[in-house]
Amino acid sequence: MMSVDLPPPDVQPSRYEIVISEEPQVRLSVIEAGSEGAPPTIVFIHGFGGWKEQWLPQMRCFSQHSRVIALDLRGHGNSDKPRSTYSTDELLRDVEIAIEKLSVGKPFVLVGHSFGAALVAQYAAEHPEQVEKVALISPSSDYALNPLMSWVFWVPDPLFDGVLSLINAIRPTFLAPAYVLKALYRNALRVWNADEVLPRVQAPTAVISPRWDPLFPKNLVDRVAELIPNAERIVLSSSDHVLMTAVSDALNEAISGFLGIPCAAQ
Repeated sequence: MMSVDLPPPDVQPSRYEIVISEEPQVRLSVIEAGSEGAPPTIVFIHGFGGWKEQWLPQMRCFSQHSRVIALDLRGHGNSDKPRSTYSTDELLRDVEIAIEKLSVGKPFVLVGHSFGAALVAQYAAEHPEQVEKVALISPSSDYALNPLMSWVFWVPDPLFDGVLSLINAIRPTFLAPAYVLKALYRNALRVWNADEVLPRVQAPTAVISPRWDPLFPKNLVDRVAELIPNAERIVLSSSDHVLMTAVSDALNEAISGFLGIPCAAQ
């Protein structure tokens, strides 16, 4: 399995675990930086197969003026990897418990990438009083892949893990094992309903995407902004899905302008 990135030299985040389930015990790995007394807190949620260190460029940017938190979802990164459902409800419940365990001051800011954007949107829809603003990075209104791409979710785990190893050898992409990704795809990505969730998001929302996303057609990304009332659409000059690291300065600038929070890296 690939190793995670080291933090930039000017960021020294605290690293610890929180227990979000006792039976079975499930621990989530967390990093945070900044000042607890500096509102609003910004919580970052990675996407399918992602990990918390992907947000380090954004943590460096905003930790001078805010408390910033990133966590590994269950099954990902350094968090526990139980053989559970990995449904949207299960993941959302994990985030809800984590927010309470971390004593996140409310209202706070939620930032999510790819399917993490779907989780962030659903949290905002179900807890409107808790969320000040939302930023959705490289989202989609439909996460179900076409049959030519989704075949891998039906192959045996050893073969799937082999495919993941080959992909990660070329470019670090997935920090989760096959059984996690398969359950997550079948029970969350494939069945998530944008039409039910997105119109209920009340918080000011920025939909930030590359000019060309290799994973999601433009019409599916545009529809995210169309479904969310008064969403702001921001398009960056990139053709990379993982904007956090590919064009971190441009993404930081976009988030900074939307939130009205200065970026220490600028």
